[in-house]
Amino acid sequence: MSQQALSRSTYVGNVRRAVLLRAHPDRFRSHGDDERRRRQETLLKELGARISESDFSDYTTYRKSQIPFRKGPSRFIPFALERRDGSILDDKLDINDSVEGILQSLANLLKKSGAVPPKPPPADEPVFNQDANIFDMPQFDAIDRRFDLNTAKGRNLLSFVDGLDSSEVERRRTSRLDAVAIASVARQMYSFQAIDGIRLGWSSQNFAVLVSSVVSLHEEHSKKFNVTSFYPLRLVFTPDEMRDPLDLHGGTIYLHPADTQLQWLNVLQEVTESKLLELEHNREMANQRTSLLQNALGVKVVKGYSCSSREYHIFLAKMAESLSETLDSTNDESTALQVESLRVVVESPSASRRIRLTEEGYIRGNSAMSESDLRKAIARLAHDAQDRMKQEKEYTEKCKEMTRQIQYSLGLQRVFRKGVVSRKEFLISLGRLLEQSSNLGNSLSGFSLGIGTSGVFAHLSDDGSLIVPYDWR
Repeated sequence: MSQQALSRSTYVGNVRRAVLLRAHPDRFRSHGDDERRRRQETLLKELGARISESDFSDYTTYRKSQIPFRKGPSRFIPFALERRDGSILDDKLDINDSVEGILQSLANLLKKSGAVPPKPPPADEPVFNQDANIFDMPQFDAIDRRFDLNTAKGRNLLSFVDGLDSSEVERRRTSRLDAVAIASVARQMYSFQAIDGIRLGWSSQNFAVLVSSVVSLHEEHSKKFNVTSFYPLRLVFTPDEMRDPLDLHGGTIYLHPADTQLQWLNVLQEVTESKLLELEHNREMANQRTSLLQNALGVKVVKGYSCSSREYHIFLAKMAESLSETLDSTNDESTALQVESLRVVVESPSASRRIRLTEEGYIRGNSAMSESDLRKAIARLAHDAQDRMKQEKEYTEKCKEMTRQIQYSLGLQRVFRKGVVSRKEFLISLGRLLEQSSNLGNSLSGFSLGIGTSGVFAHLSDDGSLIVPYDWR
């Protein structure tokens, strides 16, 4: 079977998401048709309820339905999709059709709108090499379990799933779609490269309200902007009041969520064509200096989370100047160490005081290190880094294969790492999911499952995903 083939559960989730984002009521706010928006809301509600029915669950887990499907009277729901050019495609969907019929209708509607629908999954259940699942699998470290009688309650996956409220899962999924849809509208209006509110930690429902204010600001005050397009700036909401609102090194414009629309307008008016050109120049210089580092030292340098964009650019300029002097003095352009794919992560000095090797095989340094410090670190850590990166690559490949098997066997739409979970821990959790697949049955069908750290209790995330610790029971 092709490595690119989707599981049925993933296919259902992808088709539904693609249709609903193009049919979301917020897409039609500029058309001034309240009746159309009400029809769109009906579609979201009816399609969500239909996908929650048992025949969809049987389809995603490759189980034969106990009750053969018998098509009842057709019940068509009229709705519209937004085409790529912004025009409207009016159509309708028979919500009482079979699973295959509904999916095919939705795929055809996506094609009509100019979108490329997801590739359909294989007709038959795939066969996997079971021997490969347990070969050289990492094991749990020895842990004293005498004192975790209470914490074990939050790690019981079956108990957690049995107590789930399916209506709450659907509500959170819908809220996340609402947030994504309104963010897409805002991104297109302003031509932002992206809109990010993850630092706020807000619910999807509250974030959607926040972004709606940004949309309203454009509708009312767009003529006061100094540019017609904010591309390639990213819009990031942050509660940090000490941050410069316009970052021309990182390409980010920051808005405080508690500010008024007029305060946001003042920030947006700081963006001019000359500043966008300055941003483009900064990016070109960063790319040139990064290439110089890679050619001279044989490593790929990336900015860490704690390092500011300006601090990172200053580091690149310092290293480029030092390397240029070194190459001029030696008249030798072949001084690069042959350590392909080795990665150096640059953090703030306050977050990383010394140069060290991470579990994933990255060299983690700080923006205060010199060229000499970096060369010494590469020479000292390169061998161990290559070994760890090789091990990490093996874990990654095993995780991909086992994730696919789990999606097929349990009907999960998505399985992913949540937070700072290592691939080794992720692989351990995936192995236990496969071992317990017969006990889990179709209880996880249609869900997305996130694997968190050991200290995380099983809970329902804001987007409707199930989050469990990697050492769940």
